[in-house]
Amino acid sequence: MDFTTLVQKRHSTRDFTEQIIPRSQLDQIIQDALTTPSWVNSQPWRVYVATGNTLALIKEKHREAVNQGDLGQPEYPVLSRDKWDQRSQANMAAWTTEFKQRFQPGEVDFRKSQADLFNAQALIYITLPKNLSLWSVHDIGAFTQTLVLSATAQGLASITAYELVKFPTLVKEIMDISSSETLAVGVALGYASTDPLNSFSPNKLTLEQVATFKD
Repeated sequence: MDFTTLVQKRHSTRDFTEQIIPRSQLDQIIQDALTTPSWVNSQPWRVYVATGNTLALIKEKHREAVNQGDLGQPEYPVLSRDKWDQRSQANMAAWTTEFKQRFQPGEVDFRKSQADLFNAQALIYITLPKNLSLWSVHDIGAFTQTLVLSATAQGLASITAYELVKFPTLVKEIMDISSSETLAVGVALGYASTDPLNSFSPNKLTLEQVATFKD
């Protein structure tokens, strides 16, 4: 698979099958991500992988929190949509419109998908040390992208979602993550199911909309 095809094939998958991911694949995905460049070679990331009984416990506790109406307290603040710049707000609104146009009422259950953590067969949590340089935020974004592209190359599907990190206390306790670390990113992995949710992929901005060239 050439690189352009690989990049275009990756999209957010919101429901996975029960098929187990071999440990060797998880190792390779993380190994590939470790090649990511970082500010002054700081390599600030730490990686925690939940599978098996640990994954089942996280899903159980997450579902309980959702059912109790817990809105979550992520370690990175969430900005209300009306506080974003106008261009970003327009992109978010377009996503919502496209989603509603794609599915009939009741055809899919987006909230259940989230509450069930997408039935992921592995959850990868990426942390950063607290009191870090803001450059590390760039580094962890690049790390995550390398990770999900590696997963795609190996036939796996993925999604990076707020839902995965909105209960950091719960995750950090189960995964034994130090209080000196910030739970920054969560990636769900698995093999895509046939759920209609997985057929949705929003339109992306065009080259002409985002790029400025000057000779």
